[in-house]
Amino acid sequence: MSAPRILLHHDATARLAARLAEACPEAELHCCNSYADLPGALAHFRPDIVYAVRFAGSKGYPRAALLGPDGPRWVAVGGAGTDHLGLWETERFIVTNSAGVAAEMMAEYVFGGFLHFTLDVPGLQNDQAARAWNTRKMLRLRGKTLLILGLGHTGQAIARLGRAFGMHVIGTRARPEPMEAVDEVHA
Repeated sequence: MSAPRILLHHDATARLAARLAEACPEAELHCCNSYADLPGALAHFRPDIVYAVRFAGSKGYPRAALLGPDGPRWVAVGGAGTDHLGLWETERFIVTNSAGVAAEMMAEYVFGGFLHFTLDVPGLQNDQAARAWNTRKMLRLRGKTLLILGLGHTGQAIARLGRAFGMHVIGTRARPEPMEAVDEVHA
């Protein structure tokens, strides 16, 4: 099998290219950093794979070029959504995405914010500097209700942490069905 021809389509490809070259030294890499340049890059480089990140919004996204005759067989979307691609010919293109890759990290980030504001970290720091201990400020997450709009990968990771913190977890999803770590699921 010949080395894969991979086109990186992102507004900041240098770091991605360096990491990919290290991980897959046999691959032929080409970078494209704008929506406007993608049709020419596809026609010139003729990649097997395009790693694409929607970096300038959906308006003007070069969907037609990516899924056209010069497009690759495989489009690897660097985010969770593929809505910017619209419909594609499933027998002609493989489209994958990165749904769930950062779910645990995002859940921790969410709970970092919850704890920061619930515990009033700036106030605690001020009290500490003043050598004061105000027990009336001690708030907690246990027993509170957590509403999660969308129980995808990230929503489910947040639900697991909510459960671990002793919260009542309510979530929404298009097709409601019982889920692990979620007390109530609604449409």
